[in-house]
Amino acid sequence: MPADYKLVDCQALSGGDPGVSVLADRQLGEVSQGRQPLRLTFKAKQNRLDVRLQMRRELAEAALQTPGLPPVSLTLAGPRLTPGGAEREEGAITIQAPASLRVTPGLASHLKAADGDGSSLLVYRFNASEPLPQLTVTAERRPPHCTVAQLLLAGVESGNQLQYTAMFKAEVIHSGVKSLAFAVPAALLPRLRLTPSQYRLQPAEKQPPDLPEGYQAATLQGDAEFFGASTFSMHWTEDLGDLPVGGDKNIRVPRLIAFGDRVWGQVAFLKNDMIDMAPTAAEKLLPIDPRFNLMKDITPVSLKMPGPDLAARVARAFEYHGDDWKLEAKVTRYQNEAVKSTSIEKMLVRAVLTRGGALSVQTACQMRSTRQRLELHLPAGVEFDSTPALVDGRPAPLEKGEPGQYFVPLTANRQGERFVLELRHVLPKPDAGAFQLPAFPDDAAVQHVYLSVHIPKHLTVIGTLGPWNIDNIWALSGFLTLRPRSRLTSGTLVNWLLQSAPVNPTVTDHLNNFVTDGQPLLYSTLHPPAGPASALRLRLRPAWQCKAVLIIAILAVGVLLARAPVFHQALALAFAVSGLALLAVFLPSLTVSLVSNAAAAAALTVLLGWGFRWFRQRPARKPAPPRPNGDDRPPAPSGKALRWRSAVALAAGAVVVFFLLLGPWPAPVRILLLILATVIALVAIRRWSAPRQSLAAGRAARSTAAPAATTPSPDRPATDDDTPPRT
Repeated sequence: MPADYKLVDCQALSGGDPGVSVLADRQLGEVSQGRQPLRLTFKAKQNRLDVRLQMRRELAEAALQTPGLPPVSLTLAGPRLTPGGAEREEGAITIQAPASLRVTPGLASHLKAADGDGSSLLVYRFNASEPLPQLTVTAERRPPHCTVAQLLLAGVESGNQLQYTAMFKAEVIHSGVKSLAFAVPAALLPRLRLTPSQYRLQPAEKQPPDLPEGYQAATLQGDAEFFGASTFSMHWTEDLGDLPVGGDKNIRVPRLIAFGDRVWGQVAFLKNDMIDMAPTAAEKLLPIDPRFNLMKDITPVSLKMPGPDLAARVARAFEYHGDDWKLEAKVTRYQNEAVKSTSIEKMLVRAVLTRGGALSVQTACQMRSTRQRLELHLPAGVEFDSTPALVDGRPAPLEKGEPGQYFVPLTANRQGERFVLELRHVLPKPDAGAFQLPAFPDDAAVQHVYLSVHIPKHLTVIGTLGPWNIDNIWALSGFLTLRPRSRLTSGTLVNWLLQSAPVNPTVTDHLNNFVTDGQPLLYSTLHPPAGPASALRLRLRPAWQCKAVLIIAILAVGVLLARAPVFHQALALAFAVSGLALLAVFLPSLTVSLVSNAAAAAALTVLLGWGFRWFRQRPARKPAPPRPNGDDRPPAPSGKALRWRSAVALAAGAVVVFFLLLGPWPAPVRILLLILATVIALVAIRRWSAPRQSLAAGRAARSTAAPAATTPSPDRPATDDDTPPRT
């Protein structure tokens, strides 16, 4: 082995079993002719061997440490078997070196270049033991290569101070450098603050002649030389002066010029609630999307600008390659408009009117507030139970201020956090039919409200006043009675209220244990007005009074028109139906309150009375003219037969009406079908029983041979049977 190499490790493995070491001993001999013998002793005779030698040589040439010196020539010699110890010797030589060294091949005798695996610089092969292969290479230190990336952030953090933060990442490879060169505006150099504190920026001793006007050269040094990746930041502020609301000011973004083999960077404008920065002139800048193209490997040093949130805070961004870019911008100040401090996203109010006249109210709100105490106003005379207020299921004290003014403390909640507020109170003597919402006068924005009203079953609603939408459906009870019913159940309303709210079983249990009774009516509104204008006013009357009014009117009309002609009765019936239809369009609640099963029975009674009276007073049938001799046609039906025929037709009409009522039609359709069938039956019966003189006269005129009137014979006297009939 070469004498200038030091043996570091020696291994001898069996060729048949690579994991078994067969080395028993090794001995190094004396150096002779630049080589040192190495004798290996094995544990047993081996047919196949795998010998691995690791040797090391220190290279102290200055050209390998300092860039710029002439390259040094290196002769590479490896170990070989003693001459005559092998019949044939072949192998390969692979040369690897760090990226900081530039290695070029020199003399290569008895070697053949080969392809490597990509990690080697030079690869040679040989297949002869004589003469000995020789390889010489030249090596030198590469000069340093510096890449400087800059991210310049500009934004107004507070007041009228425009803050700049220039974050740099310098990557130096091959060789280290003691300092980095910069060029900054001369007026800005004393005001620059560097982080971290291990770096120092000082004016350079020599000023390059090609610097832009007003710039000064500076050097950045640290505790050690720059090698590898280094990050640092420079900060400074500029006063914008007096910038009124709506005013603007034009600025020019300063440049910090870094010198290196490759210089590039980005400029970004930070967002601000009241300050907007818009570019007015840009040269040699490329607009980029800060969400995707902003630098990710520069970690901001300032605690106010964490890395993961930096892209979300950038409004506009530009990218440049070089140091001759230019950017001008306009800074405009705005003023935030005052917003409401409390937002009630959902409100559910359930009011139960008892038969005794008291009003029990439960108010539940899903809301957010930045206030420490929530102010609310309730009607005068309210009474509370043991827990009048609950915040997220926790009892909260209800503080009293002026008359009707109450406060709910929110000290246990974070500002702006969503929570559920529940209030319960009782009004012993409420206003008749008035349902007032709790008022939140302290800048509260109320969005969606559901008002569920429960009234006693003996009352009915004949009118609704207020900015409310009716969310009820009409349920048919009996033949013609319609009752309003809430479109949403209590459980559905509670689930709607708790949507997007933190899951809390205690809140759900408290909301569901509110006791209700009576007819449920549902009303809703969006953004109700504040104060008494948001109240829902229902006109309530006893149900029997409303039903009695229509029944009395139907019976009165039936009695008054009992002796009127059929045409007048049909006209009155049409006017009554049209009046109810118009009333249903403009006053649906009143119409539903008036129409009932008893009203339908009264109307049917009147129609039957009119029908029987018409049958009794129908005109008598005139006698038919005498039939001529020889006329064998059947005689015309008698009056008794017509009465039977009318009775049969009436019975058939009743059967048809019965089947119409059993059909799958809504109640209004059934009523119209009933009226139509009655009118058709009456008209058909009247036409059926009418006298048929005209029909008999027509038949007599069509007779082909009318016999002459019989005259008394002179041989016998005339009798009553021979009297000719009258025409």
